[in-house]
Amino acid sequence: MGREVRTEIEIDAPIQEVWKVLLDFDTYHQWNPFLTRIQGKPQVGSELHISVTFPNQDSMNFKANVLAVEEGRNIRWFGKFLLKSIFAGTHSLELESISEHRCRLINREEYDGFLIRFMWTKLAQNAADGFVQMNLSLKRFCEHKGS
Repeated sequence: MGREVRTEIEIDAPIQEVWKVLLDFDTYHQWNPFLTRIQGKPQVGSELHISVTFPNQDSMNFKANVLAVEEGRNIRWFGKFLLKSIFAGTHSLELESISEHRCRLINREEYDGFLIRFMWTKLAQNAADGFVQMNLSLKRFCEHKGS
């Protein structure tokens, strides 16, 4: 049975500007304290090499495959540890337009696999804290980009 960590934030920037930042993996190290490195192309079928640093300073590297890219709206990737049945996650970064100069980011991950039941409490807290840090950093970066 799968579980989800979901966070949201409103950003005072046009959706297309935020989308450009989300897809510019080369600049993640400049603003993103959670997903500190992503190598690969934001294209369906591409393999990504991702470095995650949790707020408690634990870090991990993993590979993921891009499942979907909806221009200006959503990018989603899937990663697993050994086998999908052991530990897997599907991460989504979704944007919704609120107005011409404001949008909402929904940052979420759906987890599945046998190990989830044993590590859920710690994983859920670390992931939620990391997502919140990422969201706030993205908000600051996008809102001050033009100033």
